Amino acid sequence: MDLNKFFSHFIDNPSSTSKDELITSYSDFYNNPIFKLGMFKKLVFNHVNFNKKMLFSLLDSVSGENDKESLKIKEISEIMIYNKAYSHLEEVDLKAEDNQNYIRQASDEELLTACKLAIRFFEEREEYEKCAKIKILEDLVTSFIK
Repeated sequence: MDLNKFFSHFIDNPSSTSKDELITSYSDFYNNPIFKLGMFKKLVFNHVNFNKKMLFSLLDSVSGENDKESLKIKEISEIMIYNKAYSHLEEVDLKAEDNQNYIRQASDEELLTACKLAIRFFEEREEYEKCAKIKILEDLVTSFIK
């Protein structure tokens, strides 16, 4: 990957930028609340594809998708994905005024749906602390898209 080309979208003259500055910009990109919210949304929506890949790689086949072993793999991969999605959300301070603009920019129907799906997932597992944080985001997204 050509970092100069990538960072040319974010920095005026990437060739005159030092390697340390590029690394800082790169980590700033991954720590940005828009990136975190986008990853939350993407992981929630793509967990079905991940389940199929897990089944294929662990069972060498997707033919027996409803047998006991396949259902257990689906459950475990779903837990992994939703917890990874939540870990991205956990890193965003939803109450900070600085982040309100980022949340406004990321707010759309897909993010709202991802919030609802994640709340339902964590409710079933009685992880209400996670539900509370996601509910805060859901309320903010709802207020921003109306």
